[in-house]
Amino acid sequence: MKYLQFNRSSISPTQLFILSFMLLILIGTILLQLPISLNKDLSVVDALFTSTSAVCVTGLVVVNTNTHFTLFGQTVIMILIQAGGLGILTFSSYFSYFFKGGSSYEHQLATKDYMNAEKVGEVFIMLKRILLITLIVEAFGALLIYLSLNAQVIPNWEERIFFAVFHAISSFCNAGFSTLPNGLMEETYVNNYNLQLIIILLFVFGGLGFPIVINVLKYFKHIANRLMMRLTKRKQDNYKARVLNINSKVNLITTFSLIVIATIILFSRSIIIPLLHMKE
Repeated sequence: MKYLQFNRSSISPTQLFILSFMLLILIGTILLQLPISLNKDLSVVDALFTSTSAVCVTGLVVVNTNTHFTLFGQTVIMILIQAGGLGILTFSSYFSYFFKGGSSYEHQLATKDYMNAEKVGEVFIMLKRILLITLIVEAFGALLIYLSLNAQVIPNWEERIFFAVFHAISSFCNAGFSTLPNGLMEETYVNNYNLQLIIILLFVFGGLGFPIVINVLKYFKHIANRLMMRLTKRKQDNYKARVLNINSKVNLITTFSLIVIATIILFSRSIIIPLLHMKE
């Protein structure tokens, strides 16, 4: 019986995360099966698939999110995306801290290495930063998306707010879900390049990973402080701090190089292939 006990001493952070992850998917499946969530009938397997896809931020769908789910159902999907997008480490750390009254030293060391924290004591401070950064970036992204929308396409401002929030969360978490019937290929949105650029930036920023984002923001803060010292003509030392670590540099260079190279290749193909067809 002692193995069935669910108390502070019988479950490890890893086990707790797995259970919470499965529980989250199960709760999502049940909520997506409720009549209030659906415009059309949905099988248990399809609900399970949608819930799992949202929590695991895969973007794979078996039903149309726009036509199959009501506003409540789409809100459930959005919350599942947000919970899954925050990541395994964030949840396991907080759950272990909540249930066990703290986190083991071994677990804090593992979290410290992942988060690029300088000290073990900084682990939970950085996890709080993750939550704060997520909310700030998504809120800013939602605001920009809202401003990019055509009021004639979505006359109701409340629907525009929900559209903006849903796509900001989906983009930052790299989930790939959309409330549009045909995604961004929808006729009234396909030429909205402002919207597309905002979503691109959210995709990239969210795809870099929290440790890198935190390190980049720290670097920007360092640059801003040095600029302020110059503007106020305060004395500054000649020491050049290596705020941006090697991991961040490699990831940033690789990410932007791949984006540029892939963009050039795709753009070239879009020009060369039609020319070859014209010659034929």
